[in-house]
Amino acid sequence: MNNQKNDDLDAKLKSMPLRQISEKNKGEMHQNLMDQVILHENMTMKQRLIRRFWLSLGSLLVVCLMLFILYVSMNGGIKVFGQSGYKDVIQHYDGVENLEDFEGFLEDIDKRKATSINVVQYGIEGQEFVNQLFYNGKEIEVESTVDGEFIESYVCQSIVEEKERDYKKIFLLNV
Repeated sequence: MNNQKNDDLDAKLKSMPLRQISEKNKGEMHQNLMDQVILHENMTMKQRLIRRFWLSLGSLLVVCLMLFILYVSMNGGIKVFGQSGYKDVIQHYDGVENLEDFEGFLEDIDKRKATSINVVQYGIEGQEFVNQLFYNGKEIEVESTVDGEFIESYVCQSIVEEKERDYKKIFLLNV
């Protein structure tokens, strides 16, 4: 049935002179053409808006990522096990600062609680030796640096304390 209608329309169109079609339907054809152009422009505008949105979002994400990297690099990196709340233990030639924080660190290890602490020593010429101790509930990871430059990294299984008369020795054991 549709084929018959299409054939009838084709026959009518062929029988009409081209000029007659143009003059007769000029206004209607012009309006149809304008509607198609506007529809195309609207789709293009919508696509442009979507494109601008994604480009803006991507740019914002890149800026946020750069700010995050800057923040992390200025604050000494990312803490693997979170903030333990302990101050750096600083060993001078005449004593140790924040020893109570180190004892708290040892208590956390006894409780098998993930924690971390920095042990800082200063050399004769002012070099800063830092041992970062990270406990993950199973083992102690130690990262050593001198004046901010990485020296070594190793893993220990436990910490042993030996108490003498006036002092205490602490050993990291790799058992």
